[in-house]
This record gives sequence, C-alpha cells and structure tokens, in this order.
Amino acid sequence: MNPVTHAVRLGLRRGWIEFKHLLTSPADVGFTVVSTAVFIVAMYFQRDTKMPGTDMSLAAATLPGVLALIVPINALLGAVGALSVEREDGTLLRAKALPQGMVGHLVGKVVSLSLSTVASVALMLAAGLLFVPELAGVGVGGWLAIPWYLLLGLLAPVILRRMARRESGSLMEARRQQALQRFG
Repeated sequence: MNPVTHAVRLGLRRGWIEFKHLLTSPADVGFTVVSTAVFIVAMYFQRDTKMPGTDMSLAAATLPGVLALIVPINALLGAVGALSVEREDGTLLRAKALPQGMVGHLVGKVVSLSLSTVASVALMLAAGLLFVPELAGVGVGGWLAIPWYLLLGLLAPVILRRMARRESGSLMEARRQQALQRFG
C-alpha cells in the first residue's frame, strides 16, 4: 500500500477519534455550546422583529450570515487553539518523527475540525427551526444547498492559503532578486 494513502486512512480514523473525544471533553463541548448559544440567544431576541418594509423576521435575515460565520470561527479558532497546544506538548514533533506522520496528523485535524463545524451548524439550524418560522417554507433545494455551502466554506480557507503561499513565495523571490541586483 502507498504510504501516503495509508497515512490518509490513519488520519481519517484519527479525526473520527478526536471528534468523539471532543464530544466527551467539557472544555471542547463548552466552547461549541457557548459559541453557538451566543448566536441562538441573538436569534431568540430577533424572532419577533420584522425587517423594515418586509414581512420577514430579523432572525430569518440574520440566520444565513450566522451560519456563514460559524464555519470560519469554528474552523480557524479550533485549528489555532489545537496547533498551539500540540506545539507546546510535542504532538507535532512526534508526528513529524513518523514516516508520513504530518500527513496523517493534518488529515485527522481537518476531519475533526470539519465534524465539529458540522455539529455547530446542525445545532444552529435546529435552533433556527424553533425561532425562525420562515424556515418551514424552504424547499428541498434550499435544504440540499446547505451541505454544498458548508463544503465550500470548509474548503475556501485551504484554497486561499495555497494561493497566498504561492503569491508570497513569488513576491519573496522577486524581492530576493532585486536585492541581489542592487547589492550584487
């Protein structure tokens, strides 16, 4: 078997195990519940207020933006927190010492953070069904679009990071060439 494929399979398993551990960790569950509860409370207070000039509630107008905001908040804050802790306790060094260990570690982190983000979005949608009566009128196409938007939201930071890294690499190379021409 290809070593990278094996590392990816181990990373998928690791991500699932980390997600199950996240569900039993009081600190992680507290972060997810509190960050989601803040938005739920805001929607609760907005449920009876109508948008000016329409018959749509303010909560119905707020919900799509909140769902779009949950994805980067959970994905980025979760990743930053996990990486800082793992750097301090040596997890990254141990993963680096294994053949293809960083691949498995990265895949595991992506899987666990994606699953926790999906759980937060599901909690928010469940609260939206309670506080936003306009959601009952959404057709099948609207509900099927949510996983697509969620997937795009989870993939966008990866693509943007690659583009930024490529651009910063070419910018650094251009600056290095200018410096060599000036001083060399």
